[in-house]
Amino acid sequence: MAEGSMFRVLESMRRASRVTFVRGVDCLDVPVVNVARDLLVSRLDERVEDDRLARALAMMGCVPEETDGREWAIEVFPDRPDLLSGELLARGVRAYLGQAPGLVSYEVGDAKEAVVVDGTVGDVRPFIVGGRVRGVSLDEERLTGLMNLQEDLHWGLGARRRKVSVGLHDAGELSPPYTYEAVDPDEVSFVPLRGADEMTMRAMLKELEKGAEYAHLVEGHDAWPLITDDEGQVLSFPPIINGTLTTVTEETEEVFVDVTGTDERACRQVLTIVMAQLAELGGRLEAVSIEREGASVVTPDLSPSVHELPVDRARSLLGTSFSVDDTVDALERMGHGVEALDEAVRVEVGAWRADVLHPVDLVEDVAIGLGYDRFEGCLPEKVTFGDPSLQEELGEQVRRVLTGLGYLECMTLTLTSEEEQVDRFGVDGGLVAVENPVSGEHAVLRGRLLPSLLGLAAENTHRDVPQRLFEVGDIVEPVEGGTPVNRSRAGGLVVASDAGFTKIKAHVEALMRALGVPVEVEGGSSPGLVQGRAAFVLERGSGTVLGEFGEVDPSVLEAFGLEVPCAGFEVRLDALADRSFS
Repeated sequence: MAEGSMFRVLESMRRASRVTFVRGVDCLDVPVVNVARDLLVSRLDERVEDDRLARALAMMGCVPEETDGREWAIEVFPDRPDLLSGELLARGVRAYLGQAPGLVSYEVGDAKEAVVVDGTVGDVRPFIVGGRVRGVSLDEERLTGLMNLQEDLHWGLGARRRKVSVGLHDAGELSPPYTYEAVDPDEVSFVPLRGADEMTMRAMLKELEKGAEYAHLVEGHDAWPLITDDEGQVLSFPPIINGTLTTVTEETEEVFVDVTGTDERACRQVLTIVMAQLAELGGRLEAVSIEREGASVVTPDLSPSVHELPVDRARSLLGTSFSVDDTVDALERMGHGVEALDEAVRVEVGAWRADVLHPVDLVEDVAIGLGYDRFEGCLPEKVTFGDPSLQEELGEQVRRVLTGLGYLECMTLTLTSEEEQVDRFGVDGGLVAVENPVSGEHAVLRGRLLPSLLGLAAENTHRDVPQRLFEVGDIVEPVEGGTPVNRSRAGGLVVASDAGFTKIKAHVEALMRALGVPVEVEGGSSPGLVQGRAAFVLERGSGTVLGEFGEVDPSVLEAFGLEVPCAGFEVRLDALADRSFS
């Protein structure tokens, strides 16, 4: 494959990974790491031209957006949080270019300090892990990169601090052991980070920007989490803010790391990434003992996980031929420790690789390590022709009708947040939760389309009104004791000063006429819609409920940050799919 063609393919892959809704509005943000070009080059064993360096990053899935001048802007896919800094990117590039292939090993010294965990944190934020670093070397650039890594981990693996938050502390003046407990927020005061005066923890939620932004993570609990040292000095009020006493500066050489959260596995993963970053900055790593009543564990655990990958399986999934030695080379270029075992390989995966959960993830790494440009396209051996299903034909008819009514088609994610579906819109009946969500914004499967459309409208308040948006897509309904079921829906939203019941009723009736379905309207109530200004669409004769429509409740508009009246509808396409349409 020619190099230009390869980059066009990579760019198409990158853009396909982002969901664009309306006029260029992105739903799924990809973290961008700003890296000094000289930092990357200085950590390589030989001089590498910019084009080769950019190509290596792109092949690793880290697409350089800007490569001119001193600073490069590099997109890092959310599944690789272990590459969210210049130093960690350089580590990956060294391996990928074959300069330092294989698994990097970081030595962790024995625990000399402890964190004592009080049972009071169990209800609010139960998990904590930590690490100690000595002799770290910081300057302005390195400190900025460390802080950016911290915030990117909060956004991704941390699910906006709900699952995980990271505290970095100058440990020079601290006195271990540390205590992690839940306290009365009105009785504890300290000077917050970059603050000048003491204030209570409750006051911080009202008066500080970060406090207001993350208040929902602790509000509703009588006691809030706090980390102190043996002299009662406050390190942190997780997940809100650190104390100013332990501010990390360019002069800091001793660092204590705390990672707290509601997901212990995610806490451990984040800690391994932060500790690896500090090791890359010259720090000597030490473990910390986490002491709970009746139990004691030592963190971080940087020992690799071990997987066995049959090479035939990798060949089958990738659809091409390569040897066991090729597989070893490819996986070593991806930073793994690899040992050949006849027709399989034994792979040691770094603890910081949060994305490797299964041998199939290693198959992806084989493809990246071999190079996507090595894979040649081929035509199918057999030509087959499929027919669209009745449901797809129906969806296409709905799209044509709504487009004719002036609606603009959108596509939103089935993965969404409980906040959007329940807290803002009021969806009832339960939602299907994702077991290990990457982000709190994608923690459940949606039960209605209208909240997604309202969220989209909220992202487009800078656009002119009126706006008419629609989507044909799936919702997911839970089944008690069984497998959740996908349901096909069509949803529409009118955002306009004159949006109201009459207008949206006319649009729904026009859609049903075009589909050849005789309907009648019956008043009723529906979540998210104004009581008395909402109705159900019933099939005439059978009385089957085909959908609902109405004016969006003002409290819902306020929750979404919308100031213009809205009216919307949802039609249950799965209830229509077994019919014939003209």
